[in-house]
Amino acid sequence: MDIVSAQAAAKGLELAYILEKDIPTTLSGDESRLRQILINLLGNAVKFTEHGEAVLFVGLAYKEVGSANCDAVGGLNEFHFIVKDTGIGITQDDAEKLFQPFTQGDSSKTKNFSGTGLGLVISKRLVELMGGRIWIESEIGKGSAFHFTIKAEATRENDAQNVRDQALLGKRAIIVSDNKSVRTMLSRIISPWGMAVNEYPNGNEALEAIKLDEIDLAIVDAVLPDMSGIDLAHRIKSKRYSRVNIAIMSYVGSNIQSDDFVSGWLAKPVKSQSLHNLALKLFSTENGLKPTRLKKPDTKIEHENGVSILLAEDNMVNQKVAQMMLKRLGYRADVAANGLEALNLLDNKKYNIILMDIQMPQMDGLEATRIIREKMHPNDRPCIIAMTAYALNGDKEGCLKAGMDDYISKPIQIKELERVLHRCEDRMKQPIR
Repeated sequence: MDIVSAQAAAKGLELAYILEKDIPTTLSGDESRLRQILINLLGNAVKFTEHGEAVLFVGLAYKEVGSANCDAVGGLNEFHFIVKDTGIGITQDDAEKLFQPFTQGDSSKTKNFSGTGLGLVISKRLVELMGGRIWIESEIGKGSAFHFTIKAEATRENDAQNVRDQALLGKRAIIVSDNKSVRTMLSRIISPWGMAVNEYPNGNEALEAIKLDEIDLAIVDAVLPDMSGIDLAHRIKSKRYSRVNIAIMSYVGSNIQSDDFVSGWLAKPVKSQSLHNLALKLFSTENGLKPTRLKKPDTKIEHENGVSILLAEDNMVNQKVAQMMLKRLGYRADVAANGLEALNLLDNKKYNIILMDIQMPQMDGLEATRIIREKMHPNDRPCIIAMTAYALNGDKEGCLKAGMDDYISKPIQIKELERVLHRCEDRMKQPIR
């Protein structure tokens, strides 16, 4: 969810995840491949949606006959995932072709969205390898719902959803957001903690509820249809309601000033653990009346380590993944959406390393690499690392033949990325012969 949240925030979309009550928090399976499927589907949901929301639902499809129950290690279950959006939708004819290589929806509907559709083909293969299937339900102009199932062993050991802290038992909370999916998500998170929860779609209804009932915690969206979250906080914090703790939800990077009336901040989409930690801090004192003042999260980027990197990648989700990994490793990168953009950036700036996707519109990574090798003097050439979703025999040799220095397969693993970057840096220190 974090990976697509920046793109969703830029478009004003809501992101939410809703887990059914019988879902355990720990599965035994291929974490990176499940993540790859979800990133592909969530990325597409945000990409093809201009207004509304993208929501992930997870439920238990069935438990195999004769398997251990869900509470026991080794219980084999089928899990049902749905990624639903309010986007452009596609026709039934296009839906039937969607999981074939290099297929998009009707071009008249998708002309503003580049891509090959390869992510869906890979997702289909991965789902099938995990014992499941994938399909789509869609209607033009009303959005799409991508469904897939996987089979995995499950356990409820150390299940965070079942935590019952004495500090939270019996506390009364309200959730204020105009988006029903967000309200449902937060209610599902809070209820297992023994807290009573009510939901309200706007500030005025929340104020009326507070007049009639004792409220301990208000979780408020920064943007409401009738007032801002900060305005609601000021109204709640009148003398009569001063005991209410107020947490404001906003996307990371939102231009919202910190406020003395706000007890805490939550980054959207809200994580269960983050909300749990905040609630415990707010109610950790004996009477729960003295909230801990929490600063708004600092979103400034850490300094780069001096290595100049260009990331050539057309998929916005993959861009965010790579940028997050680079940041963790102490790097920053400029971004080009295709080979032509990469060449234009190279005309104006010297880069030490280029992370080059193979499949891109207008000019692919192989062609861009050939041109760089032809145009640039060996002493000025950057170290070029190929990035490809393919993992077939001969791919590495093809990339190296085109003039690339190294190769990394998708989904990118941070340890592998660190290894190839360090190898490029070592190469840069060696004199050209």
